[in-house]
Order: sequence, then C-alpha cells, then structure tokens
Amino acid sequence: MPQAAWPPATTSSTCSTPRWPARASSWSPARATGAAHWHALLRARAIENGAFVLAPATCGDSPGGRASYGHSLALDPWGDTLGELGDEPGCLTVPLDLAAVTRVRAELPGLSHERAFSLRLAGPSPLVPSDGMPHDTTA
Repeated sequence: MPQAAWPPATTSSTCSTPRWPARASSWSPARATGAAHWHALLRARAIENGAFVLAPATCGDSPGGRASYGHSLALDPWGDTLGELGDEPGCLTVPLDLAAVTRVRAELPGLSHERAFSLRLAGPSPLVPSDGMPHDTTA
C-alpha cells in the first residue's frame, strides 16, 4: 500500500482491540483490566502507527453483569491525550490537526519501512487452529 494509505491517519478502537490490534472482538474487559491497560495500550497504538486514536468505550454495568471501564479517549500521534471521558455517559469532541500525522511520521522513519507481508506454508499446516476448525493454508 502507498505510504499515504497505511497506516491510516486516524483509527478507532473499542473494548479488546488495543490488546489484540490485528482483530477486534466483542468481548469487553472488566473495569479492573480496563484501568490497568486501556491508556497504556491505546497510547502504544497511537505511537507505533503515528496516528490519532479515537477510542469510544461503553461505561457502567450492562445486562448480564458485565462491568465496563468507560473512559472514551482521544490521543494524538505521539500518544498524548487530547480528551477523555470518565465512567459516565457523555460526548467527547476534539479538534484533529491531520497535518500532525505527516509531521510525526516524518520523525519516525521506521514507518516508511512497512511492507506487505504474506506467508505460504508448504503442505498441511502443523499448527492447530484455536477454533478447532480445519483451515486451508495453501490459499
């Protein structure tokens, strides 16, 4: 992909996405886990991609007893906090200087080294998928 297209200038993250950035799931961390990881992991995503991170988050107790940490967050490409909500519902708006992405990425030369990556395994995969389902690894 051309440098202008990847990584994107802004990204949105919810729930477990900061823990497993390659996939998003519907699992919501408990408040304690959120307090321990939410800010640090989102800051890491902003810094490693040189991008704004906009992370909306549910808050309070949900049906079924699931507790959500809340703390919707907006970070700049250096991981600095632009705005944050607490553990009550609200609306967060922040101005985004999209030119900051270009400036920050110019200071992080490693981002220009990104290349498309693919892996082709020969023969049947020695790996057992976590879902227990067979997967074609020759495609």
